[in-house]
Amino acid sequence: MATIQQHQPRQQQLPSCFYKDCFCFNSSDFAAYWPEMIGYSCGGIFAIGWWLFLDAVIYAGSHSLPVAIQFDDWIPGILSTMALIMVNSVDKNILNGGDTIFGEGIAWKARLFAFIGVALGVGALGGSVTILALKYINQGYTGTNLWSGLAIVGQNVLIFMSGMCLWLFRNIERGNEYSIVLE
Repeated sequence: MATIQQHQPRQQQLPSCFYKDCFCFNSSDFAAYWPEMIGYSCGGIFAIGWWLFLDAVIYAGSHSLPVAIQFDDWIPGILSTMALIMVNSVDKNILNGGDTIFGEGIAWKARLFAFIGVALGVGALGGSVTILALKYINQGYTGTNLWSGLAIVGQNVLIFMSGMCLWLFRNIERGNEYSIVLE
């Protein structure tokens, strides 16, 4: 009597990148590169924002759109860039720390400077939406005629997002460290 052997299909093993200790899931492998990854990502988002606006400027100039890009269209992007620089020039330790480490009256000045930077960024976002509404939507422009206004808003959203992400995540590894302060 012949026995028929049934071949069970071999279980396929997943590639090594799906294992628990792989680079994809082991955060300790890329933890040392986290600040660089955040910095480059935020810089890329910032560059994409300005690229959107410059693309709209070039498109409007080469296709003679009914609405010309003027200096007032540049102002929200410039203000958003200034807000990014202001917010990211303040160290988080100064905002959270007491006055004894950094000198008298430094913490409230840093908080005020950061607040002005965030307010400037939010104001630039509002200004870009206002330009979109007044120059493009109220005039009834659609399609490619609306592209310049949408690019202004997109630019400011990306620059604001870049600045806030950079500020929030650039010092994330410091939360796990202990610091000793000698008085």
